[in-house]
Order: sequence, then structure tokens, then C-alpha cells
Amino acid sequence: MRKKFYLFALISIIAFNGVVFTGSSSAYICGDANSDGTLNVSDAVYIVNHVFIGGPAPVPYCCDVCPPTVTDYDGNVYETVLIGNQCWMKENLKVTHYRNGDPIPNVTDDAEWPYLTTGAYCNYLNDEFWVSYIGRLYNWHAVVDARGIAPVGWHVPTDEEWKQLEMYLGMSPTDADAEGWRGTDEGGKLKESETLSWNSPNTGATNESGFTALAAGWRYASFFGLGETARFWTTTEAVRNIAWERLLSYNSAQIRRTHPNDGHGLSLRCVRDITKYSNREDYICGDANSDGALNVSDAVFIVNHVFIGGPAPNSGCCVDCPPTVIDYDGNVYETVVIGDQCWMKENLKVTHYRNGDAIPNVTDWYDWFASTSGAYCNYGNYEGNSDVYGRLYNWYAVDDSRGLAPEGWHVPSDAEWKQLEIYLGMSQAGADDINWRGWGVGGKLKEAGTEHWTTPNEGATNESGFTALPGGVRIQYFESMFHAAEFWTSSLYDFNNYPWYRGLSAVSAAVDRLWEPKHSGLSVRCIKDQ
Repeated sequence: MRKKFYLFALISIIAFNGVVFTGSSSAYICGDANSDGTLNVSDAVYIVNHVFIGGPAPVPYCCDVCPPTVTDYDGNVYETVLIGNQCWMKENLKVTHYRNGDPIPNVTDDAEWPYLTTGAYCNYLNDEFWVSYIGRLYNWHAVVDARGIAPVGWHVPTDEEWKQLEMYLGMSPTDADAEGWRGTDEGGKLKESETLSWNSPNTGATNESGFTALAAGWRYASFFGLGETARFWTTTEAVRNIAWERLLSYNSAQIRRTHPNDGHGLSLRCVRDITKYSNREDYICGDANSDGALNVSDAVFIVNHVFIGGPAPNSGCCVDCPPTVIDYDGNVYETVVIGDQCWMKENLKVTHYRNGDAIPNVTDWYDWFASTSGAYCNYGNYEGNSDVYGRLYNWYAVDDSRGLAPEGWHVPSDAEWKQLEIYLGMSQAGADDINWRGWGVGGKLKEAGTEHWTTPNEGATNESGFTALPGGVRIQYFESMFHAAEFWTSSLYDFNNYPWYRGLSAVSAAVDRLWEPKHSGLSVRCIKDQ
């Protein structure tokens, strides 16, 4: 009887199938089961058809948003393509600066090029004419330079990521692990299908993947292979200073996996950083009511939203949150999705602003107390404390226009802290109040146990994954390590122009909201730009 009811509902829904309620977007719309870019009755039909009639399931990678374009430091815009669950550039890189703005040297001398020990690029035949179509060639030192050659949120792929691409296109795992020419027609699926950049016969070229590989040639002591080969670096060393590459040829539909030395000049394609989207392990595509399952209740939820004005699906089902983020100094921080915010789950420890300028390390107590410009310190002036607890910063460093947070991240505002607290159960009135508020919310933010917090570490569950650590504070002198964590916000309180902060304590499960003088040294957590 129940099945008949839902089949009747399906027929009724189909009658209204043209109704569209939510406009299209480049990001995944939560509940969009058929991935057509809108939330409408057709999604309900799709779900019912899948649940009761065995129709196709929603695509498994709906949250792997692949923006249509990506822009590098120089302003070059590249089209992208989603292949499996990887988002690739479909054009060769042509950037001339590292991510931090430092120029990459353009080395034109053939005798010098093979023996370089630092990053460099060149244009094919040292002629700028070729760049707009086939990009530039880079040595491997530029590929692995810590300053980063790919746009923010992207990277040069590893050997494993190339294997993932090849196996998605049909290559067996055994072939993917092999060296030399491997597979059957996977290279053809990657190559531009015409002979604009490829010499005839361009064997097996279909560009079925949309990757659009171009025969850009390569460089060693001279230039070779224009029209004949496409060669791409990976970031993975085969042996010391010899990295894996991928090679495509005009007379083969296979893919060659080999390892030239680091003095070669090859093309680069970049792949988007893997992201995580939910504090559930995986978002189930089409799960409109966010109950962790795909069933007919999702169809009912969508119809209720579209026709009756019921609640919309949670907009935070696909929060874009890379699993790690790297600061200017190369420190790597794990991240966590809390609600629809992406937070660092470690305290900041960077010693340079985003543009590369050094942040002064002020050790003298009086100089710290009297400071009116950005500075950092290590608790107790002991460098070893920074490994676990991060560093302490005055608010002048937080507010410096050169940027304290990594690219694409920022120090959270008071309002963003309130959003976090309300998501964890604090009332709006509590969030707007001052001093200690929201009993239990602080416990959800603190690392559980007493490895770093002193006993009793009241109410600590770390339910949120935020993993707050007691890095202490510095006003004039150092105090409260192991007992307290205080975090700057980027917002000012009106009273005496003091900034807001958040505090956690070993003897409380609440969260303190108050203000501190700007010269105070507090911990910093960063949040990803939306």
C-alpha cells in the first residue's frame, strides 16, 4: 500500500515537473539530486525513481565543485574540467611568478638551462608567441618550490593523482603502476582531438576526457618535440632529483610514465586541492533534509519546499574546506568544518606577513607592553612552545594590511565567532552577551583530556573538532599556559577601541567574550574566506 502511495505521488509530482524554485549556481545546491544546477520537482522525481524503480543514483561527487575557470598570480585565466572527482586545468600553465609574488626567472641560455639548481621557466624557442596557446615550460625546481607555482587552492599533481586520472579513463591498476608506455587508449582520451597542435596522425585522439592535452614540446640543452609530444611534470620523485612525468605522443594512444632529470623543461597542468565538505564523513548527494540517508523523505522535503514554502535544504552541505592549509613559512595546519565554516584546528605559528615581510619577534617585556605595531612572541620566549601551542600575536599584527592569515583565509570577526558559538548550541542572546556565556559550548571547542590542559579541563569533549589548546597569554608578562586559551577576533569593541577576543578555561565549559588591549599577546585561529 505504501509503495502504491509513493508511486501515485510520483505521478502527481511529474505533473508539476516544470516548476523551478531555486536558481542555478556554480556551487552544488543541496538536494539537487539530478545535478542540473537547480532545486525543483525534478529532483523529487529523480529520488523516487531511484528509490522505488531502481533508476540511477545521484552522482557521487556532487560536492566536488569545479569552478569553470581559475586565475593565476599574473591574472591568466584557465578553463577547467571535472574528470572523475578531480578538477583539472584544461590549459597549460603560463604563470611567471610564484604564489607569493616572487618572479620565476626566465632562463633563455641553452647551456645554462640543464644545470640550474633553482626554479626557472622558458617559452618554447624563447619566443613569447607560443605562450598564449601552449603555455610555458618549467624545470622541476620551480614545480616543488615552497613558494608555490599553482594558483591558491590548486597544486601540481602527484604521481598518484595522475594514476587516479588514468585509471578513471580505463587503465588497469597494474598498468598504472608500470613504467614506460602503458594502457590502451587513455592517452587518446587526453589529447586534443584535432591536429592544430599535434602532428598527423595524432593516433587515437578523441579528447573524450576534456583534458585537451597540447603538443607543447620540451626543453633540455635545446628545444624539442613541438607538435609531437606533451610532457607533464608530477611533484613525485622517482629517485633523488629525478621526478615522474607523463608523456603523450602524436603516434600513440597510450601514456608513458618515466622520470627525466630535474633539468628538463616540461609543461604543467594543475589540479584543484581535495576538499572536505561536511562534519559527516561524506555528504550523500540529494540528501535534501540532511538526515544522512537518501530516501523518499528527501522527495517530500523538496516538494514541501517548492510548493508549500517549507524550509530549504541546509546551504552548508558542501562547505569548501581543504583538509590542510599552508602559511607563508610552510607550516601545515589541519582544518575542520563546523557548520558551514572552515576553521584551522591548530593555532597559528607564522612569522611573516602574507607578502613576505617579517613579523618582529619581540622578547623584551617593556617593548612588548609599549608596542604599537605588529609583533609576535613565543610563550616564555621559548621557541619549542610554538610547535604545539603556536605563537602569540598582538592585535596590530592581526590588523596589519599585509595579512597575517594564509592566502584565502582570514582572522575571524566577532560575528563569525558568534556564528560558530550559535551552531554549537549557544543562544543568540548568549552570543551577544559579554563575559562567560554558553555553558557547554566551550567544552565542545576544547581538546579533551589533560595532555595539554590542566585538570579538570571542565566539560571538554572537543565535539566540534576545533581542538582548542591552552597557549596562554602575554599582557606584560606571560601567564596561563595550560590553563587558558585566548583567541583574537578582527573586530573592535567601541570602548576605548579595544578588540574583542574569545577565551576558554580549564575550569569552565563556557566561552568568554570580552576585550583586551591591542598590545596583548593572544593565540590566533584562522577561518577560510567564503
